[in-house]
Amino acid sequence: METFSLFHKGQKLQLLKFTWREPSKGENEKSKTDEIVKEAFHAASPAVIQKAHQELEEEMFDGIVSFPVEEEAKGVVHSVLGECSDEIIKPQQQQVAKFAAKQLIDIFLLERLIGKMSLPGPRFSEKEHSSMVLDSLMFDILLRQFFSIQQQQQATFENIPLRDFHLKAFTEVALDVILTELNKLVVEDMEDLREYERGAQVEGTRTEALTYVSES
Repeated sequence: METFSLFHKGQKLQLLKFTWREPSKGENEKSKTDEIVKEAFHAASPAVIQKAHQELEEEMFDGIVSFPVEEEAKGVVHSVLGECSDEIIKPQQQQVAKFAAKQLIDIFLLERLIGKMSLPGPRFSEKEHSSMVLDSLMFDILLRQFFSIQQQQQATFENIPLRDFHLKAFTEVALDVILTELNKLVVEDMEDLREYERGAQVEGTRTEALTYVSES
C-alpha cells in the first residue's frame, strides 16, 4: 500500500514536472509589448473618441447651419455691392457729362474752323498771320480729337457691355436734364397759377364791394 502511494506521488510529480515550464525570453518580451500597446491604446483612446465626436458635431453643424448662413451672406453681399455700385456710378456719370460737354464744344470749334478753311479765296488777311500758327495747331488738335472720338465710338459700339453702360449713363444724364427743365417749367406754371388766383380773388372782392355799394 505504501509502495502504491509512493508510486502515485511520483506520477503526480512527474506530471507537474512535464506540465510547468519556465517562460522563454521571447514570450516575456511579447507580453511586455502587449502591455505597452494596451497602455498606449488606453491613453490615446479618449483623444480619438473626442476627435471623432468633434468631427461628427462639425459635420452636423455645417449641414444644418451652412445653408441659411450662405443665403444670408448672399443677400448681404448683394446689398453691399448695390450700394457700392450706386456710389461708383454717380461720379462716373458726372465725369461722362463733363467729358461730353467738352467734346461737344470741341466739335463746334472744329466745324467752325473747317468752314473757315473751306472758304474760297484768301482765308487769312495780313493782320491774321500771327494767329495762323495757333489756328493750325488748334485745327490739328481738334482733328486728332475728332478721329479719336470716332475710334472710341467704334470701340464702344463693338463692345456690348461698354455700349450698354454708355447708353445707360447717357440716358440717365439726359433724363436728369429733362426732369430738371420740366421741374422748372412746373414751378413757373405754379407761380403763374398762384398769381392768376390772387388776381381773381382781388377782382372778386372788388366786384362784391361795388355790388354792395350799389345796393346800399
